Amino acid sequence: MKIRAVVPLRYQNLLERDDAKRELADIQAFLDTSGIEYGEGAIEFTPLSMRYVHSDRQLHMACLFVNTLEGAIQELHAVVRLKLADGSAGRSGSAEAARNAIFAKTTFDFAPDFMGRLNRGEAMLIHIGIPTKGLHEDEAFSVRDFAISVSEVRVAPAPPLDEPDEREGCDDVW
Repeated sequence: MKIRAVVPLRYQNLLERDDAKRELADIQAFLDTSGIEYGEGAIEFTPLSMRYVHSDRQLHMACLFVNTLEGAIQELHAVVRLKLADGSAGRSGSAEAARNAIFAKTTFDFAPDFMGRLNRGEAMLIHIGIPTKGLHEDEAFSVRDFAISVSEVRVAPAPPLDEPDEREGCDDVW
C-alpha cells in the first residue's frame, strides 16, 4: 500500500512555509523508498528522528502515525515509552550518561479538531518534545538507539465523507 504523508488539520497552515513543504516532501520520499512494510488493519507508529536539546531538557522526536485500518479515523490515543537500548551511547559515545537517561511516558490524545481526518494509507507527521532526565548535552540519536513500546492504542472512526478530502498533503507539495 502506498502511504501518503500528511500533517494534522491544526497545522495545515504551516504548509505555506518552504521548510515545512521540504520536510513533508522528504518524509514522503522516505516512505516511498524505505521498504517499510506496514501491516494491514492497524495504526502503526514510526519514529523518524530523535534529538536531545539540553536547554529544553527534552528529546525532540518527529514521528508518524500510519493508518492501515479499513477506514478513516478522527481520534487517536496511544501511549509511547522510550528507553535507550542496551549498549546505546548516542553520537557522543557517553554510555554512562545514556544508561542513566529517563524519558517521560508520552501520551498522545488527538481529537478531531487537532488531527482532522486520517484516511487509510495516510501517515500523520507529529513533532513532540519528551521531558528527559539524565542527559547533560545536546545529542543526536538514531532511532535504533531506542527500545520503543506503544500501547493503549484507541481510535474513533471518522464519519463517511460526502465529498473528497481536499486536505493538503505531500501530493500537493510536489
